[in-house]
Amino acid sequence: DKNFGVIIRVESEAFH
Repeated sequence: DKNFGVIIRVESEAFH
């Protein structure tokens, strides 16, 4: 799902 990919990207950036 497109939204899922976006969420992963945002969370990845935040956690990194």
